[in-house]
Amino acid sequence: MVLLIGGSASSSDIAKEVGPIAKKVWQSTRGGFMDGPESWLPPNATRVPGIVEFTALEESAPEGSTAIPGKVVLADGQVLEGIDRVVIATGFHFTLPFFGSEFQSDDIPREEADENILVTDGTMLHNLHKDIFYIPDPTLAFTGIPFYTATFSLFEFQAIAIAAAFSGQAEIPPTEDMRTEYLGRINEKGYGKPFHTLIGQDVEYAKNLMAWVNKGRDDATKKTDGYSQEWINLRDEFMNTYFRTGLKTNEPVGKDAVE
Repeated sequence: MVLLIGGSASSSDIAKEVGPIAKKVWQSTRGGFMDGPESWLPPNATRVPGIVEFTALEESAPEGSTAIPGKVVLADGQVLEGIDRVVIATGFHFTLPFFGSEFQSDDIPREEADENILVTDGTMLHNLHKDIFYIPDPTLAFTGIPFYTATFSLFEFQAIAIAAAFSGQAEIPPTEDMRTEYLGRINEKGYGKPFHTLIGQDVEYAKNLMAWVNKGRDDATKKTDGYSQEWINLRDEFMNTYFRTGLKTNEPVGKDAVE
């Protein structure tokens, strides 16, 4: 039997992969904002509440058993036993240790990050313009930072922006302007994971990013304008069908919803 911790996309994908070969799959979730619907789970999977405790391991499992010799206590008092594997699918923290202490310090509270640090507690990357360009030195750029988006399509827009900037086809804004915009986002969204959350804002983000890339271009050299209306309509339909909030792409979510 397999216990998955987390209820969003990664956990649901793993459930589908292990479902055909596992006797039973448990998906433990605290009822997070972006939990996928239970209909995404395979027939032998059951969603259960969050975990309160992993009990102390016993000396051994019953003879012939491959299960972990311990129990899992859930928030509703239910106890799970006979679990062979536990998979943690609860997201990730940012870390860039190869950049050195100048850019990463786990000891600095995220609210005290200076204008050069990139990583503090791992819940966000600091000092990025548009979640892409490192403000002190925009020759350092990242793709794939935002949360709660149609990942690879959005990341392609980011890659277009980076290519345009690095090739000189788009002009990076002055440092002061990038800093002002970054601080405005901090004020709006707060620190931590909510800072990078684009649910309800990804369409506008892509549109603005491509407007910057296309500034001064003629029709022959113009890049895409962003998401097509057909894509937007399908995205709205998907959100309304599968997520309990019924969000549309033009309805941003406040920071309290994702903390």
